[in-house]
Amino acid sequence: MGAFPYGCMAAGAFFTSRRSEGGYKNDLPGNTARSWKTFGNVKVKVVARRGWAMAKRGPPKRQSLTLSPGEKSTRAALAEAVGNPEDPRRFSVEPASFRQVPNSPLCYWVSERIRRLFKELPPFEGEGRTVKVGLQTSYDFRFVRLWTEVPPEKIYKKWFPLAESGAYSPYYADLHLVVNWENDGAEIKAWICQRYPYLNGKWEWVAKNTDYYFRPGLTWPLRTNGLSFRLLPKRCIFGHKGPAAFAEESHLLALCGVANSKTFNRLVSVQLARTELAQSYEVGLIQVIPLPDGILADDPDSPEDIVRRVREVFEVIWKERAEAIEREACELLGVKELRDYFRNPQGFFADHIKRYSKSHRKAPIYWLLQSPRKSYGLWLYYHRLDKDILFKALTLYVEPKLRLEENRLEEIRGKVRAAAAAGQGVRALERGLEKQEALLSDLQDFRDRLERAAKLYLVPDLDDGVVLNIAPLWELVPWKEAKAYWEELLAGKYPWSSIGQQLRAKGLVK
Repeated sequence: MGAFPYGCMAAGAFFTSRRSEGGYKNDLPGNTARSWKTFGNVKVKVVARRGWAMAKRGPPKRQSLTLSPGEKSTRAALAEAVGNPEDPRRFSVEPASFRQVPNSPLCYWVSERIRRLFKELPPFEGEGRTVKVGLQTSYDFRFVRLWTEVPPEKIYKKWFPLAESGAYSPYYADLHLVVNWENDGAEIKAWICQRYPYLNGKWEWVAKNTDYYFRPGLTWPLRTNGLSFRLLPKRCIFGHKGPAAFAEESHLLALCGVANSKTFNRLVSVQLARTELAQSYEVGLIQVIPLPDGILADDPDSPEDIVRRVREVFEVIWKERAEAIEREACELLGVKELRDYFRNPQGFFADHIKRYSKSHRKAPIYWLLQSPRKSYGLWLYYHRLDKDILFKALTLYVEPKLRLEENRLEEIRGKVRAAAAAGQGVRALERGLEKQEALLSDLQDFRDRLERAAKLYLVPDLDDGVVLNIAPLWELVPWKEAKAYWEELLAGKYPWSSIGQQLRAKGLVK
């Protein structure tokens, strides 16, 4: 085969299917598989001794293409991509990396960082959240109606709103169906037992999770062109084609926003083969999606950069006018760019504190944690606080940022040495070196302060309110109230609070 080792063509769906795991691990001669390759619309499975992969940028296309001697342009494209390590259609992925994602889909087009999120972040199912499949009547013509068909006085008595399927509609969708759930669904349960006698009366195998009916939550259509979560009101039933997610009621709006974000949808697409076609967004798929942790970064290198997130919102709302709207917003705010507004403590953070101060209570729910020289920062969302959030901030954000900037520092030092050895001017490089060293020092100070707060091992308790929960972060938060309340806590002023009791138990109260 000349320059090519063993290979084969396969449809793109195979390479990203959640069902492909069992196939690709053991089906190659001698188990010598090291990588998968794609180019253009061709997906090539390669058996070789080297670990590399290549692909066209972006998700794989639907169609597959078979190489033949007559298709010289295709063969030439493959040869060109194989022979050029810098070819933009080529990606390098260690096969073991795919196993970080449940069911090991061959999601080669996303970064190692994205695949690692499935290991590092908590899944959707957990920490008070759960995802459930709902009611299957097994005879919809008998038991389901449009709400306009039934007598109004029987709604919420015999006929109850039903979340079932529907079109793409993020955040909100009308519930146009009702289902007969009179007498706790007695008629449906009897029908299920009649139709499926082998269930031996266990109707709950078909009418599932009835304990979750009538609870507020989120729902989404099982099959649609694009995943969209919308609020599920109280006093409603959800069906098997309209699964539902449940969490603390106070968290539902925030959870709905996260679930409809581009980030969440991208994580879903990692496990699916063709996101542009109608997909089946099964309960099991949603359960394992890593949930963003309530942390954003003031860091253009981070996928969770706050400015990037704001721009995503602009794109959703204003589409092609997003850039113009951003420029207009910056003019109104009196800043050159959005990052200035978020980085300056007198910008968004100060405005947010004013907006969330009522009746002598100051209660900002978005917290800015910032390095001493303001070169780096994190934003925490108050309603996502938990005992691990500061350690998550360290592990997932600060430490990777430090490693990145340390590598950049070494690169600059190498350039300085090379320029000096060649007798070239190094003044500009030295200025860059000084700037990078200052940045790294600022990050290290931030890391140390965050680590001190994390190692207090305090468990946030939202019943204490914002000011007592933010107080342990006084070294990081550019808000004098945090330090004032911290000093009062150490003086034993709030013995009734959970934070105060934890500090006393640790011997920190004076």
